[in-house]
Amino acid sequence: MNTTLAANCTTLLESTSRRSFMRYLTAGATAIAVQGCGGGGAAANTAATPVTAPGAVVPPVTSTAPVTPAPTPAAPIILTIPDIAFVEGMPSSFSVATYISAENVAAFSLSLNAMPLPAGVTFNAVNRSFDYDGVGTPADTTGHILTATGA
Repeated sequence: MNTTLAANCTTLLESTSRRSFMRYLTAGATAIAVQGCGGGGAAANTAATPVTAPGAVVPPVTSTAPVTPAPTPAAPIILTIPDIAFVEGMPSSFSVATYISAENVAAFSLSLNAMPLPAGVTFNAVNRSFDYDGVGTPADTTGHILTATGA
């Protein structure tokens, strides 16, 4: 009985050690195959790319384009307006729009001070002009001030 028991134990030990050996051999071959394909393992840990924990979220690198600020609105500038002369009996108009510089201004209004104009002459703020109806008599006046206000 002792021999049979010893033989059974030897057979049991041999089959257990073969299974363990095959298990280790299979696991080692799988690890080598994965490392050879660029996957995990010790060889992959030596690469230049950082290793992150499973499930870790690495935020994407974003770059923002430089923002160019909008130009600051400048106040409208009124250039020197020459003397305005109308001929009696001939209705006409003199535009002052060409004498106003309004760069970077979305809109502006133009107003005239309260100094009275000669008879028959009116200031048209919408058209930016002095209009003569041809009826008034000629006159020289001074002290008229135009004011441009940016909106």
